[in-house]
Amino acid sequence: MSSNSNQNPSRNTSIEMARKVRNYRRQLAIAKTEVEKQMFARNQDMFLLPDEQKTIQDLEHALQQTLQAILDSGLPMPDSVYEKRKADFARRMQSMITFSFEIGSQNGNTQVFDYLFINDQIVKTTYMRLSPADSQTIVVQSMNKGDFVKALSQIDLVDWFHRYKPKGFDRHSSRQIYWSVTLRWKARGHKVFLIEGFNDFPYNFEMLLALINQI
Repeated sequence: MSSNSNQNPSRNTSIEMARKVRNYRRQLAIAKTEVEKQMFARNQDMFLLPDEQKTIQDLEHALQQTLQAILDSGLPMPDSVYEKRKADFARRMQSMITFSFEIGSQNGNTQVFDYLFINDQIVKTTYMRLSPADSQTIVVQSMNKGDFVKALSQIDLVDWFHRYKPKGFDRHSSRQIYWSVTLRWKARGHKVFLIEGFNDFPYNFEMLLALINQI
């Protein structure tokens, strides 16, 4: 008598592929957290070392290859609360009206970057928290809202929020660096999206710095 495995090889393949996806996601989460510990140990470093970057890139590549193989085979994609959160966040970002990034000393001055979205246009205002009257405002020409949203999706703030945020204020040192990311929505029913850090940074924090510097 044939076993269930022999009767339904497609189902077994689907289960095995889903197991691989979950395994890669788990390894990625562990690797990111470990890298962030090492960044903090290096005097609150904001940047990855080449070998750390390669470790994460290799895991991300393996995950994407597995997902693509599932897609190409026509097998059902494994359920993922994380992917559903990302999809919901991507839809919500279409109604984003402001994005703010702040970095500096928690007990002193901080530099603020405020982005106001008017239709698809970006109006950027920068100032120091202790002297807001000395602000500078420009209409961004190099990027529109669609480009900005796409760049934020690459950074993956959903990952920051659910994996990094719970420990964002856990570490203290003599180097008093504070930073925050805030998103506000036009649509009702959604709370302000806020992530903060104190002497501690998500593994790909440099991607956010690069985006801020770009515009």
